[in-house]
Amino acid sequence: MYYEMACAIFATIYLAIGLLLIIKRNNPNLTKRTPWLVNITHWANLGETLLILPTATEIVEEKKFSLMAWQLISCGIMICHFLIFFSYLLRGYRIYEIFQLSHTANFSEKITRTTQKFLIRFLGLLMFPVLMICAFIVAYKEIAYYFPVADKTNTRVQSTVASCIYITNCFFEQILFVFLVYKLRFIQDKYNMTKELIAVAIIWYMSPLFSTFVNSDRKFWLLTIVIRNLSLCIISSLVPIIYSFKKDTFEEPLTIDMLGSLEIILENSKTIRYFEKFLRASCQGQYILEFYQKCECQLNDFGSSYSSINGYIESGSLPLEIESSRLDSKQKIAKARNSALAYLNKKFYNEFLKSPECEELRELIRQEEIITDRIRKTSLHRNFYIATTHLDTKTFNRTSKTFEKVVLD
Repeated sequence: MYYEMACAIFATIYLAIGLLLIIKRNNPNLTKRTPWLVNITHWANLGETLLILPTATEIVEEKKFSLMAWQLISCGIMICHFLIFFSYLLRGYRIYEIFQLSHTANFSEKITRTTQKFLIRFLGLLMFPVLMICAFIVAYKEIAYYFPVADKTNTRVQSTVASCIYITNCFFEQILFVFLVYKLRFIQDKYNMTKELIAVAIIWYMSPLFSTFVNSDRKFWLLTIVIRNLSLCIISSLVPIIYSFKKDTFEEPLTIDMLGSLEIILENSKTIRYFEKFLRASCQGQYILEFYQKCECQLNDFGSSYSSINGYIESGSLPLEIESSRLDSKQKIAKARNSALAYLNKKFYNEFLKSPECEELRELIRQEEIITDRIRKTSLHRNFYIATTHLDTKTFNRTSKTFEKVVLD
């Protein structure tokens, strides 16, 4: 009875989430995550959970399964397990190939490796050895006793071998996840795909931590796998669905033409950070930029008073070239803003273009253009959505962020 209740609860949860994955399939929070692999992961997760529940609950004590049943259960669990594992690895590989800026020379040759069709074919290739092992398990019943999922083993040797196989497999899975985290550690994106994969790698360590219970307390060990799978479902399926209900914001991608106008630099949230960094060496420049921004805010806020902005005038810290009469109308504020912009343009703009901060900005634009070009060449480009990527300065000596209209095919 406990088994049937557990299966019904888990099946209902997974089916509801799977239905939402279908309904929200065109949302960028889902489509960017290689949706075919996301769905394979989700349903394989459900399959492994339902197959493990007979052993993790009291049904084993109530009804003994035949050896053939355990052979099929072992094969089903193995197939579902590796479908989940390989799907995560392939998703990480795809993100790395697209957003790794150090590989620029031959990226055009690797475009086909980032498509979902290629990844599905590669997944099939990775699963071939697993299917062959499953065929041997079904064909030779003695082999089933050497796998930890079996109900029981006949000898101590079989029990030891089963534990060794499980621990060895866990070791190699952990090594591959450590390698994946190492490669993705400096890559971030607007939809937190890399953070998701890093969280998955951490959760994947849950079952090996309880590997000592493989033979001593099998139900407890298998229960940790069920908890792990439920956690993976929440992170990889439910969380993206929740974020899919939030409205995306648009920010114009960087181009080298933006550097041709100080006004455009001040309007963009990314470029203005570098100009502010340049002005740190000048207290006057920072004060004028602050006054300019205050004027911008005042022009867009029709209900506020003029007392705060007149404080800049009364302080006497503004240069004579900037409109310094009392500001009591939108026209005067607009004139003061224009004169502040003209002063920044005259005194600081040309120096900024020759500064190290501007060189950093040019490098950021260069990297963003590379990523934008890659996005347009791969199946990430579709339906006019936005993605953001940041690569750490320790790796590329610059910070790169990109906003581009992209969605996975």
